[in-house]
Amino acid sequence: MRNIQLPKVLILSLPKSGTNLLMQVIQGIPTLTYRNGNDSLTLNQLYSMKPGDIWSGHNDYTKAFHRKLIECNVKVIYISRDPRDVAVSYTHFLEKIHTTPPLAKYLRLLPTHQERLLTVIRGVRPAPEMVKESGLTLRRNIIEVSKPSYLWIEQPGICAVTFEEMMESKERQYKTVERIAVHLFPELRDNHLLRKNLVRQMINNINPKKSWSFRSGRIGDWKSEFKPVHKSAFKQIGGGNLLMKLGYEKDLYW
Repeated sequence: MRNIQLPKVLILSLPKSGTNLLMQVIQGIPTLTYRNGNDSLTLNQLYSMKPGDIWSGHNDYTKAFHRKLIECNVKVIYISRDPRDVAVSYTHFLEKIHTTPPLAKYLRLLPTHQERLLTVIRGVRPAPEMVKESGLTLRRNIIEVSKPSYLWIEQPGICAVTFEEMMESKERQYKTVERIAVHLFPELRDNHLLRKNLVRQMINNINPKKSWSFRSGRIGDWKSEFKPVHKSAFKQIGGGNLLMKLGYEKDLYW
C-alpha cells in the first residue's frame, strides 16, 4: 500500500443495518484508523477529517451534506439492510442493550415483545401519562425513519452495499469487499495481487462477537418474528412498495 493516497472514509447507515460489520471490514485496512462516530455528523465536522481517517454516522441524505462530502473529498460507503430485519434488530437492541433512550423506556411500558415490535413498525404518539413516564413524545414509523436514509443508495459516487451481500455467502462477501476496496483505492483496479491481499485482510478482520451491539447477524430474522399483524402494519405504511424498490420482494404477497 506504499505510495497510494489514503482516503477519508465515512461509513453511513440506518441504525441496525450492519454498521459495525462494515466498520470491522474497513478497519482491516492497516493504513486506516477509526477516529469518530456520531448519530448525526455536522457539516463542520467533515472539515476536520484527515486522509487515513474512518468516521461513521447515521445521517439522512440531504443535498447539502452530500455536496459537502464531495467538496471535502470524502469517500462514502453506505450499508443497508432489509427494513423488516432492521425493525426486529432495533427492537431487540432497545429491549436488551440500549435501554436509556425515550423510545426504549416507552417500549418497557408495553407488556410483550410483539407489541414492542409493532410499535417500532407503526411508530407512536404516546398518551400524556406515558410521555411523562418515558419522555417520548413521538416516534415515526419505520418507513418514515428509513426512507431518508435509503436515498444515499441512489447517489453518484457512493459505494452502496447491503448487509445481505456481506453475510449471504463467502463468494458474495468477497466480491462486495473487493468493490469496497476498489472504491477506496482505485489504484487497486489494475493490481490483482495487491487487491486480493487487501480484500483478504479486510475479510479476516470480521469478528461479529467483538461488536458491542451484536445479537445474531442472521438474514431473514423477520420471518420468525413477524406475525400477521406485523406484516399487515408494515404493508399499511408503505413498506411493501419500499421492499420492492430495494429488491427484497417482487410483490406484496409475502
